[in-house]
Amino acid sequence: MLRVFERELGSRLQESFGFRHVWSTVALAAPWFVGAALGMQVLYSFYVGSHPFLIARLRIEPGGGLDGRAMSELSASIRVIAIDRRSGHGELEHPPRRGTRLAAGDDAYLAGPYEELLSVLRSERGGA
Repeated sequence: MLRVFERELGSRLQESFGFRHVWSTVALAAPWFVGAALGMQVLYSFYVGSHPFLIARLRIEPGGGLDGRAMSELSASIRVIAIDRRSGHGELEHPPRRGTRLAAGDDAYLAGPYEELLSVLRSERGGA
């Protein structure tokens, strides 16, 4: 275990010594921090190869870009793991079917690549 602060140094260590998993502390923290700063409740972050992934909760707002959108209309890289339906009996729907639609007040639990989840957040904030 070696604590690395710079991405470039991490890459050189990985190449020079044949290490399989080298990440800087900044690379580990940045996706979490940015996602949380932009309005997602980040629950977990991890890497698949060199690509950052997040699991996050996002509240669907009335008139937001995801209000009424079906699971099949989301990016193929994004998975909605579960939906907490606050408008009903508060039941957790998991896994939602492709035709399931999000509704205002729902909490969607999303998993996917960092950039894709930020795109989903922008879509929600931008409206329909």
